[in-house]
Amino acid sequence: AWHEGGLWIDLSDENWRAVRITPDGWGVVDNPPIIFRRILYQRPMRVSDESLPLDLRQWINIRSEEDCLLLTVWLVSTFIPGFPHPVVILYGPQGSGKTTASRVLKTIADPHESEVVTVPRDPGELAQALYRHNLVVLDNLSDLPAWISDALCRAVSGEGFEKRRLYTDADTILFRYQRSILLNGITIVATRPDLLDRSLIIGLDRIRDVRPESELWRELRAALPGLRATIFKLLAKTLRIEPHVKCGSLHRMADFSLWGYAIAEALGGRGQEFLAAYQKNIGAQHEVAIEASPVATAIVALLGEKHEWQGTPSELLEELEKTREELRIGPRTRGWPSQPNSLTRQLRRLKTTLEGVGIKMSEARTGKRRILYLFREDVKNAVITVTSRESLGESAFCGDGSGDG
Repeated sequence: AWHEGGLWIDLSDENWRAVRITPDGWGVVDNPPIIFRRILYQRPMRVSDESLPLDLRQWINIRSEEDCLLLTVWLVSTFIPGFPHPVVILYGPQGSGKTTASRVLKTIADPHESEVVTVPRDPGELAQALYRHNLVVLDNLSDLPAWISDALCRAVSGEGFEKRRLYTDADTILFRYQRSILLNGITIVATRPDLLDRSLIIGLDRIRDVRPESELWRELRAALPGLRATIFKLLAKTLRIEPHVKCGSLHRMADFSLWGYAIAEALGGRGQEFLAAYQKNIGAQHEVAIEASPVATAIVALLGEKHEWQGTPSELLEELEKTREELRIGPRTRGWPSQPNSLTRQLRRLKTTLEGVGIKMSEARTGKRRILYLFREDVKNAVITVTSRESLGESAFCGDGSGDG
């Protein structure tokens, strides 16, 4: 929580202590001036004065250095409330430790007796899980129903969910939340553009040198106090840097771009590296969304042959039918429109995804006819500048072997 210019984090211990973080540093406060809401089965968040390197690859078999940077920045950002955090989607083959990786991240950022959540059966069950956890982990997913995908989008942005109180006719309970969310599965389970546009896709590799899980958890539990000390120190640096960060053209998750840049700078001047990795990740999101949509696939193929196209929705559907046959997409393929109005609705939903690969769409009326315009243009990357930069000291980024305290 934010209070009087500082970031406060509840340690969830029996003495009700909290950590106060400001641009000048961090410290444990015995009698914090704010009262935190606590829930059943929270675990205490142990912290020490001694920092340890924040080396996520010691616990998680992350596929690339870019993904390691993105995941580290995201993990640190989950301690900062008040803005939308992207949904992390961990994917990888069997034996890549997806569940263990999810539990590790949950344990560091939001220790709880229930580390992962089973797939909820209805919106009320999902809302209750979102209300009870700051970091919600949905484990071992094979697909994601549309209603869950839409609900997770709202949870990222922040929402309230109202339900009837048991054994009453008129009384209700209101759950309000804005949450960090993590999904894992063998494949990239999110395919709907709205959720993908709010996501970070992180690949894991199969673990070659398998070690006993009990050993991993013993080492992690011993390291937790020092890892959190590093995170709190990074957050103090981030608070010094963030006011000097200015933005140009940004992605939908603009706040995460800004805070992520500041966090990456605190990790040792890696802000531009973070932006490049994030931009590449966004490109991967668009590719996944296009592959999941036969309409988007056909549009990309059509605009690959022509720089621009214009016509009515009916004419576009006729044109796409020819492209569909060339691509050998079946006429009864799920998601293929049979009517022009259905095509128009899909295009509006795919607008951001298509723009991500350089295809713009606009609509206009000419008399009684509705005209669609499709054309290609260069994709613009995010632009972030820093008005001033201070000495950031040693890096605490994963894998560099340096300490932070």
